[in-house]
Amino acid sequence: WDLGRNEDALTALKRALDIHERLGPQANLRNTVSNVGLVLIELDRHSEALTYLERVLKMDQEAGDLYGQAKVFSNLGGAVGELGEWDRAAAYHEQALALRQQIGDKEGFARSSVSLGLAWLRLGKAKTAIPLFEQAKTLAASINDLRDEADANSALSRALEAGGDHA
Repeated sequence: WDLGRNEDALTALKRALDIHERLGPQANLRNTVSNVGLVLIELDRHSEALTYLERVLKMDQEAGDLYGQAKVFSNLGGAVGELGEWDRAAAYHEQALALRQQIGDKEGFARSSVSLGLAWLRLGKAKTAIPLFEQAKTLAASINDLRDEADANSALSRALEAGGDHA
Protein backbone atom coordinates (compact mmCIF):
# COMPACT_ATOMS: atom_id res chain seq x y z
CA TRP A 1 0.00 0.00 0.00
CA ASP A 2 3.03 2.27 -0.27
CA LEU A 3 2.01 3.24 -3.80
CA GLY A 4 -0.88 5.36 -2.54
CA ARG A 5 -3.57 3.02 -3.86
CA ASN A 6 -4.94 2.26 -0.43
CA GLU A 7 -8.56 1.85 -1.51
CA ASP A 8 -7.50 -0.70 -4.15
CA ALA A 9 -5.35 -2.46 -1.56
CA LEU A 10 -8.28 -2.57 0.83
CA THR A 11 -10.55 -4.06 -1.84
CA ALA A 12 -7.99 -6.76 -2.65
CA LEU A 13 -7.39 -7.54 1.02
CA LYS A 14 -11.11 -7.82 1.76
CA ARG A 15 -11.45 -10.25 -1.14
CA ALA A 16 -8.50 -12.27 0.20
CA LEU A 17 -10.09 -12.20 3.64
CA ASP A 18 -13.33 -13.59 2.25
CA ILE A 19 -11.44 -16.43 0.58
CA HIS A 20 -9.34 -17.20 3.67
CA GLU A 21 -12.46 -17.28 5.84
CA ARG A 22 -14.03 -19.84 3.52
CA LEU A 23 -10.86 -21.95 3.56
CA GLY A 24 -10.79 -22.11 7.35
CA PRO A 25 -8.49 -20.85 10.10
CA GLN A 26 -4.83 -20.64 9.19
CA ALA A 27 -1.88 -18.26 9.48
CA ASN A 28 -2.76 -16.49 6.22
CA LEU A 29 -6.14 -15.55 7.65
CA ARG A 30 -4.46 -13.84 10.62
CA ASN A 31 -2.08 -11.97 8.31
CA THR A 32 -4.90 -10.86 6.05
CA VAL A 33 -7.08 -9.65 8.93
CA SER A 34 -4.09 -7.74 10.29
CA ASN A 35 -3.32 -6.20 6.90
CA VAL A 36 -6.92 -5.03 6.47
CA GLY A 37 -6.61 -3.24 9.82
CA LEU A 38 -3.31 -1.65 8.83
CA VAL A 39 -4.64 -0.40 5.50
CA LEU A 40 -7.66 1.07 7.28
CA ILE A 41 -5.25 2.92 9.58
CA GLU A 42 -3.44 4.27 6.50
CA LEU A 43 -6.83 5.46 5.23
CA ASP A 44 -7.47 7.25 8.57
CA ARG A 45 -10.40 4.91 9.24
CA HIS A 46 -9.21 4.15 12.75
CA SER A 47 -12.55 3.15 14.27
CA GLU A 48 -13.10 0.61 11.51
CA ALA A 49 -9.52 -0.64 11.87
CA LEU A 50 -10.13 -1.44 15.54
CA THR A 51 -12.59 -4.18 14.59
CA TYR A 52 -9.96 -5.97 12.51
CA LEU A 53 -7.14 -5.40 15.00
CA GLU A 54 -9.22 -6.72 17.89
CA ARG A 55 -10.12 -9.75 15.78
CA VAL A 56 -6.49 -10.53 14.95
CA LEU A 57 -5.51 -9.98 18.59
CA LYS A 58 -7.97 -12.68 19.61
CA MET A 59 -6.57 -14.98 16.92
CA ASP A 60 -3.00 -14.33 18.07
CA GLN A 61 -4.00 -14.99 21.69
CA GLU A 62 -5.67 -18.27 20.73
CA ALA A 63 -2.56 -19.26 18.78
CA GLY A 64 -0.26 -18.26 21.66
CA ASP A 65 1.63 -15.89 19.33
CA LEU A 66 3.21 -13.39 21.74
CA TYR A 67 5.10 -11.55 19.01
CA GLY A 68 1.88 -11.13 17.02
CA GLN A 69 0.04 -9.95 20.12
CA ALA A 70 2.73 -7.35 20.82
CA LYS A 71 2.45 -6.01 17.27
CA VAL A 72 -1.34 -5.83 17.49
CA PHE A 73 -1.27 -4.10 20.89
CA SER A 74 1.09 -1.51 19.36
CA ASN A 75 -1.22 -1.02 16.38
CA LEU A 76 -4.26 -0.77 18.66
CA GLY A 77 -2.44 1.86 20.72
CA GLY A 78 -1.66 3.85 17.62
CA ALA A 79 -5.23 3.61 16.32
CA VAL A 80 -6.92 4.69 19.55
CA GLY A 81 -4.31 7.41 19.97
CA GLU A 82 -5.34 8.81 16.58
CA LEU A 83 -8.87 8.90 17.96
CA GLY A 84 -7.61 10.97 20.91
CA GLU A 85 -8.06 8.18 23.45
CA TRP A 86 -4.63 8.56 25.05
CA ASP A 87 -5.38 6.66 28.28
CA ARG A 88 -6.48 3.69 26.23
CA ALA A 89 -3.48 4.10 23.91
CA ALA A 90 -1.13 4.05 26.91
CA ALA A 91 -2.77 0.85 28.19
CA TYR A 92 -2.30 -0.89 24.83
CA HIS A 93 1.32 0.28 24.55
CA GLU A 94 2.01 -0.95 28.09
CA GLN A 95 0.75 -4.40 27.08
CA ALA A 96 2.92 -4.35 23.96
CA LEU A 97 5.94 -3.28 25.99
CA ALA A 98 5.45 -6.08 28.53
CA LEU A 99 5.13 -8.71 25.79
CA ARG A 100 8.17 -7.40 23.91
CA GLN A 101 10.21 -7.59 27.11
CA GLN A 102 8.93 -11.13 27.78
CA ILE A 103 9.97 -12.38 24.33
CA GLY A 104 13.25 -10.43 24.18
CA ASP A 105 12.27 -8.25 21.22
CA LYS A 106 14.77 -5.42 21.75
CA GLU A 107 13.89 -3.46 18.61
CA GLY A 108 10.17 -3.71 19.34
CA PHE A 109 10.80 -2.86 22.99
CA ALA A 110 12.54 0.37 22.00
CA ARG A 111 9.71 1.27 19.62
CA SER A 112 7.02 0.44 22.17
CA SER A 113 8.84 2.51 24.80
CA VAL A 114 8.67 5.53 22.48
CA SER A 115 5.00 4.90 21.68
CA LEU A 116 4.10 4.57 25.35
CA GLY A 117 6.12 7.68 26.18
CA LEU A 118 4.32 9.65 23.48
CA ALA A 119 0.96 8.60 24.91
CA TRP A 120 2.07 9.76 28.36
CA LEU A 121 3.31 13.02 26.84
CA ARG A 122 -0.12 13.59 25.24
CA LEU A 123 -1.65 13.02 28.68
CA GLY A 124 0.57 15.80 30.10
CA LYS A 125 2.87 13.36 31.90
CA ALA A 126 6.29 14.39 30.60
CA LYS A 127 8.06 13.15 33.74
CA THR A 128 6.60 9.70 33.15
CA ALA A 129 7.56 9.78 29.47
CA ILE A 130 11.19 10.89 29.85
CA PRO A 131 12.55 7.62 31.32
CA LEU A 132 10.82 5.66 28.54
CA PHE A 133 12.48 7.79 25.87
CA GLU A 134 15.87 7.53 27.60
CA GLN A 135 15.48 3.76 27.84
CA ALA A 136 14.51 3.55 24.16
CA LYS A 137 17.46 5.64 22.94
CA THR A 138 19.95 3.62 24.99
CA LEU A 139 18.55 0.31 23.79
CA ALA A 140 18.31 1.44 20.16
CA ALA A 141 21.93 2.63 20.27
CA SER A 142 23.05 -0.69 21.75
CA ILE A 143 21.57 -2.61 18.82
CA ASN A 144 22.65 -0.03 16.20
CA ASP A 145 19.07 0.87 15.28
CA LEU A 146 19.60 4.44 14.09
CA ARG A 147 15.97 5.06 13.15
CA ASP A 148 14.64 4.12 16.57
CA GLU A 149 17.48 5.96 18.28
CA ALA A 150 16.62 9.12 16.32
CA ASP A 151 12.90 8.71 17.11
CA ALA A 152 13.67 8.28 20.81
CA ASN A 153 15.90 11.36 20.86
CA SER A 154 13.28 13.45 19.06
CA ALA A 155 10.59 12.32 21.48
CA LEU A 156 12.92 12.96 24.43
CA SER A 157 13.49 16.52 23.27
CA ARG A 158 9.72 17.11 23.14
CA ALA A 159 9.32 15.76 26.65
CA LEU A 160 12.20 17.84 28.00
CA GLU A 161 10.68 20.94 26.38
CA ALA A 162 7.31 20.13 27.94
CA GLY A 163 8.91 20.02 31.36
CA GLY A 164 6.81 18.77 34.24
CA ASP A 165 3.58 16.89 34.37
CA HIS A 166 0.30 18.69 33.83
CA ALA A 167 -3.07 17.64 35.16
